[in-house]
Amino acid sequence: MKYDSDAIAELRDLSTRRLALRADCGEDNDSALDFLGSVRDSVLEQTEHIDAEDWQREMVDNHSGLVDQIAANAASVYTFPMWDEFVGLRAWQEDISEVTDNVSADLETLARVALEQIAYRLAVAVAADVLESVVD
Repeated sequence: MKYDSDAIAELRDLSTRRLALRADCGEDNDSALDFLGSVRDSVLEQTEHIDAEDWQREMVDNHSGLVDQIAANAASVYTFPMWDEFVGLRAWQEDISEVTDNVSADLETLARVALEQIAYRLAVAVAADVLESVVD
């Protein structure tokens, strides 16, 4: 089994608008575009480390592993760029009530949770697309 290089190339070339649709978010500024591209690239980078026959187990079935790591590390570590990503992705529309009940968390923490949700959705979608590209 191997990855279809043409399908992987198509994923690399997906427009940020298509990525935003896959992540169900906005894409209103350069920070948002960089965020979405970075998540996609982080998933695709795993094709260099994970054999095609192991992709299902590593990236699709076991979301608590690499996909979660990619999502958790997607937002900028710096405050201003993180808020720029938040605005550009329209992350204020995220319902984070299911993943956090800590109403005493500061706004930056809550914003990061919203960004992580967006990154997670996109990472799962791209991982599923890579799985579809696996050929015998």
